Amino acid sequence: MKETRKQKSYETLKLIAQSITFKTQALKLLSPVTAHHLHKQLTQKMKLKLETMLSSIAAGIECNPSVNQTDLFIFTNCLIKDGINDESNELENSCSKTDSELGRDDEQVKAIHVERLLNVDRRFSHLITAFALGVLHNFMKTLKLNREDEQLLSLLDPFVSLLGQCLSSKYESVIIAALRCLPPLVRLPLPSLQSQADNIKNSLLVIAQGSVNAGSQLTESCIKLLTALLRSTRVTLSADQLHMLIQFPIIDGTSQLEPIRKKCSQIASFLLGYHLSEKRLQQHLDFLLANLRYEHSTGREAALEMLHAIILKFPRNIIDALSQTMFVHLVVSLANDDDSKVRSMTAAAIKCLIGNVNTHSLHSILEYSLSWYLGGNHNLWSAAAQVLGLLVEVMRKSFEKHLSRVLPVLRNILQSALSAVTSIQQNSSDEAVASFWKEAYYSLVLLEKLLCQFHNLFFDREFEDIWETICEFLLHPHLWLRNISNRILSVYFAAVTTACRDKEVSMGTFFLMKPSILFLAAVYLCCQLKVPLIDDAAGVIIMQNLVFSICGLHSLLVDLEFVDVPNFWSNLERGEQERFLKAFGALDPRKGRMILASFTSDASGQQNQHQHPFISYLLQRIGKITFQMDDNQFHRKLLGCYGISSPIGDDDLHNYAYLLLLPLYRVIEGYTGKVVSDDLKQLAQEVSESIRDIIGMQNFVQVYSQIRKNLKVKRDKRKQQEKIMAVVNPTRNAKRKLRIAAKHRAHKKRKIMTMKMGDDVIEFPHHTCSVNPYFSSLPLFGNQPKSPLKGQSQLSSDQEPFPMIVFFVQFMQYGYFFNYSIYST
Repeated sequence: MKETRKQKSYETLKLIAQSITFKTQALKLLSPVTAHHLHKQLTQKMKLKLETMLSSIAAGIECNPSVNQTDLFIFTNCLIKDGINDESNELENSCSKTDSELGRDDEQVKAIHVERLLNVDRRFSHLITAFALGVLHNFMKTLKLNREDEQLLSLLDPFVSLLGQCLSSKYESVIIAALRCLPPLVRLPLPSLQSQADNIKNSLLVIAQGSVNAGSQLTESCIKLLTALLRSTRVTLSADQLHMLIQFPIIDGTSQLEPIRKKCSQIASFLLGYHLSEKRLQQHLDFLLANLRYEHSTGREAALEMLHAIILKFPRNIIDALSQTMFVHLVVSLANDDDSKVRSMTAAAIKCLIGNVNTHSLHSILEYSLSWYLGGNHNLWSAAAQVLGLLVEVMRKSFEKHLSRVLPVLRNILQSALSAVTSIQQNSSDEAVASFWKEAYYSLVLLEKLLCQFHNLFFDREFEDIWETICEFLLHPHLWLRNISNRILSVYFAAVTTACRDKEVSMGTFFLMKPSILFLAAVYLCCQLKVPLIDDAAGVIIMQNLVFSICGLHSLLVDLEFVDVPNFWSNLERGEQERFLKAFGALDPRKGRMILASFTSDASGQQNQHQHPFISYLLQRIGKITFQMDDNQFHRKLLGCYGISSPIGDDDLHNYAYLLLLPLYRVIEGYTGKVVSDDLKQLAQEVSESIRDIIGMQNFVQVYSQIRKNLKVKRDKRKQQEKIMAVVNPTRNAKRKLRIAAKHRAHKKRKIMTMKMGDDVIEFPHHTCSVNPYFSSLPLFGNQPKSPLKGQSQLSSDQEPFPMIVFFVQFMQYGYFFNYSIYST
C-alpha cells in the first residue's frame, strides 16, 4: 500500500508552540509568518495559509504548560496595540503625498518599528491582531474570572480600551474576535469600563446598523453585548437608538425564521433589562403593533415573534397593563391577515397572552370575545370564535359556565350558514360558498375544542339539531367545512365506541346512531369520494367514518324487527323517513327515490332475505363510484372493503360477499376501463384473499364463480349488441372503432415507455397522514399486531409508495367492537 501523503507543517507548528518556553520564545513562533511570507503580495490563497498557520500556533499556545497569565496578557496586549496603531497610521497616510513626504514617512516607519513588539508590514498586521485576540479569548475561557482578584482585574483593565478601538476596525475578523473577548470583561468591575462604555455602545450600534444582513452572527453578537453592557453600566440609549434597535427584526423580514426568533428573544431580554418609562415602552409597543400591518408577510412574522418573546419574558404586571392594547391589535390581525402562517402565529401569540395575564385581564378578554360572538355584527363572529377556542384551550373546565351563552349562538350561526347554502343552491348559484362559511367553520373549530373538554355534550338532547346540521355540512360546497365536519364526526364515533365499551351509557343516548341518521351520514361520506381529495389526512378520516357508519348500520339493521323492510318503514317516524328519502336521492338522483319505494312496498317479496336492501344498495353504489376515483382513493376503497368485512362477522359477510368482491375482481382481472398499476392489483388480491379466509374457501369459490359468470353474460350481451349496431348503424360503429383504436394506441405507447424506463415509470408520491387524536386513545390505534393480509411486508412504509395503506389495514382489521352487539341496546 502506498503511503498516504499529508502536509504535516501545520501540526509541526502546533507541536513547537506547545513545547517551547513561552516567555522567551513566543515571538520566535511568529517568525515563519512575518519573515518569509508577509513581504509578498497578500493573495487569497496566501491569506488562507497564513491564517491556518496562526491558528495552529494559537492552538499550541493554549496547550503550552509554561504559559502564565501575566506573560500572555502582556504578549497579547502589545500585539493588539501594534495592530491598532498600524491601522490608524494607514488611515492617516491613505491620501497621496509628494516624494519628500514619502521619504519622511519611511523614516517614521523605521522609528515606529523600533518601538514595536513585532516588526511586520502594517498592511498585514490585522492578521496578527486577530491572532492575538483569538489567543486572549481562548485563555479567558479557561480562566476563572474572580471579581475580587485585584491583580487579575488590573491585568484585564487595559484591554477594555483596546477592544473598544478594535470595534472600529475595518476588518471584520478583528471586529468578530473583539466581540468574543468583550462579554466576559463587561461583567467585571473594571475601572476603564465606565469611561469607555459610551464609545463601545456607539461602536456596537454603528456595526449593527451598518450590517448588510440584520440576521447575521455579527449583528446578533452586537445586540447580546449591548444587552450585557446596559445591565452592567450606567449607559443609556437615546430615543432614536432604541427605535433603531427594535426595528432590526422588522427590517430583516426576508431572513430565515430561526435567526429572527433568536434576535427577537435577545431584544426582548434587552428591553427587560433596560429601564424604560411607561410612555417610552408604550411607544415601542405601538411600533411593533403597527408592523402587524407590514407589507410583506415575513415582516409581520418577525413582529409577531417579537411580541411573543415580550409576552413570555416581561413581568406579569407589565403584560397586564399592556394586555388590552396587544389583544385588540392581535385580534384584528387574526381576522384580516390573508397569510395562513401569520394567522397561526397570531393565534399562538393570543394564546400565550391569555395564559400570561392575571384573572382581571383574562376576564376582560373573555368578556370582549363573548360580546363580539353574541353581538349582531356577523363580521366579528369568525374572529370571536377563534379567540373563544383559544380561551377554551387555556381555561379548560372553567369555561363550562359560559356554555349556556355560547352554544345557542353557535347553533344559530350553523343553521344560518346551512340555510344560505340551501337557498342559493336552489337558485343554481355559486355564491353559497361565500355565505357565512367562515363564521360556520370557526364555530365548528370552537365546537371541536368544546367537545374535547366537555364530553357530556355528546349525550345532550338539546344538542341533536347541531349534530344533524353537522351531517348536512358533509356536502357543503366549501372544502374546509367538509373537513372539519368529518373531524367532528370522527370524534363523535370515538365517543360512541368508548362509551359502549365501558358500558357507561346506552346506545339510544346517541342521536347519530339512529338508522336514518347513520345511513344519511354514510351516503354523504360516499358522495365525498366522488370529489378528488387534496389532503390525504382528510381522506383517511373520510374512510374511517364510512367504515364505522356501514358497520354500525349493519349492526342496527340485523335485528329481527328490521328484517321485514315494509314493516320497518311503516314504524319509522316522519322525520326518519324523510332522512332516508334524502339519502337515497343523494345516492342516486335519478332512480334513488324509486328504488327506495320498491324496497318499502309490500310487493317486494323477491328481495334477498339474507341481506338488508339498504346496505346492499349502498355497497353497490360504492362499488360503482370506486371506478371514478383516482389511484389514491382507489387504495382507500379497496382497504375499505377489508375494513367493512372484518367486523361484520362470518355468517353476515357471506351475504354481502358478492358486493364486496365484485370491485376487487374487476381490478384483479383488469375490467376497470382504465390502466391499473401492479401495486393496486396486488393490494386487491391480498384483500380478496383476506375475505376468503373469513368466509371460507367453499363460499369464496361459489361467489367468485358467480361474479365471473355474471360479468361474462354482460360482456356477451354487449358484444351481441355491438354486432347488431354494426349492421343497423354502421356510422356509429365506425366511430366506436376509432375510439377503441385511439385507446389501444395510447395504451401501447404507455407500455413501451414503461419497458424503456423500467418499473419506476409508474410512481406515486409519498404521503403522510396523522391519526385523529381522539381515535389514538382507542385500541384500534395503539400498537396493534400485524395485519393478517398476506404480503404485508411488501406494503411497508419503507417500500410502498403509499404508507397510509399499512395504516388502513391496521385500522380496519380492528373493527371488532361492532361484534359486541353494542347497537342492540
